Amino acid sequence: MTEASVPAQKMRMHRLASEFTFKPNSYEFDDSFKAGDVSDFSDVHTFPEIVEHINQKDSKTEISGSCLAADADGNYKYRRFKNKEQ
Repeated sequence: MTEASVPAQKMRMHRLASEFTFKPNSYEFDDSFKAGDVSDFSDVHTFPEIVEHINQKDSKTEISGSCLAADADGNYKYRRFKNKEQ
């Protein structure tokens, strides 16, 4: 492990630990899904949250990529995103 990766690893571990709730009665972490805060990109968890985040008026986030999408009839297609979502 390089020296430069240690702070990044600590930051990732802190982020993971802060997202789970410890249940002292069972000694387990509650890892159930919780919707993200779309105002903070590092807190979004799902693709719809990403789209909502980039559609905010003050968002400077841009995405580029493709995903598999399904319509209401169950038909699948690839959807491409380039820069800001229109």
